[in-house]
Amino acid sequence: MTTCGQVLGAAGDYELTRDLEPCEGDGVVIAANGVHLTLAGHTISRVNPPSVCDFRTTTAKQVGVRAQGPFTNVRINGGIVTGFLNGIELVGVPPSFIEFTVTAMTLTNNCALGIVAVAAQNGLIATSVVKGNGEDGIALVAEGISGICNPCIQNITVESNDASGNARFGILNEGNSITMRENIVDDNAALPTGAGIGIFGSNNTIDRNSANNNKLPSGFGIILEQGVKGNVITGNTANGNATGIDVELNTSSNTVRGNIAHGNSSADLSDVNPACGSNTWKNNNFDTANQGCIH
Repeated sequence: MTTCGQVLGAAGDYELTRDLEPCEGDGVVIAANGVHLTLAGHTISRVNPPSVCDFRTTTAKQVGVRAQGPFTNVRINGGIVTGFLNGIELVGVPPSFIEFTVTAMTLTNNCALGIVAVAAQNGLIATSVVKGNGEDGIALVAEGISGICNPCIQNITVESNDASGNARFGILNEGNSITMRENIVDDNAALPTGAGIGIFGSNNTIDRNSANNNKLPSGFGIILEQGVKGNVITGNTANGNATGIDVELNTSSNTVRGNIAHGNSSADLSDVNPACGSNTWKNNNFDTANQGCIH
């Protein structure tokens, strides 16, 4: 593969043999099941880094690697994608989902998102560096469709990535049954609504992540947003944020256990529900909390 915009329309192994830069449109388009794309250490680039592109106002639509369809066994690995609207975009077509593996990628300085998955299941994002993107590093975006799925994103593992230095969330998760473990999500949240990890779904596992120094005055290490339930947050480190671990109103049956949180400016641990509601806080190592029900 030597040119921008190539459409991979049949199953097989594909490899870049040179850098693709600068691409005017999409870098590579995946349009079939069983496409295995390796960048072989090469770079796919465009000219829309956050320094010249505001994701809130841009009309740019170009993506570094785009896979849009009900595809299975899609694999992407081993290179750099930079300067697009989104670095990698994985979008299924409910009621059929896209199933994917993304490993050993570097997604930096894209206008909005480093990696985004919509209508996806049975996916893996691992061992990748996702830094300096203008909105979120890794975004698992829910798309509820009545009678089909809600949310339409589930059973995905996000592990051993470095999703630091993104403008809003290091990892945004709107799905259910997502496992996020052993990721580094430091120094995100330059925008006022951000965090290292933001959870907007239920029954997720957030395990042994490093969520430190997400920007003051409002950045969270890990936040459970309103209405979520059944999440398990264990063994994480959340130091030097505005709030280390925060559980918002109307959440229920979440477990926060065995985490370390120190040096956060507002509170190391916080639960907005009166008397913590049905949330459980156990065996955490911290200095400050907003309620006595937090242990």
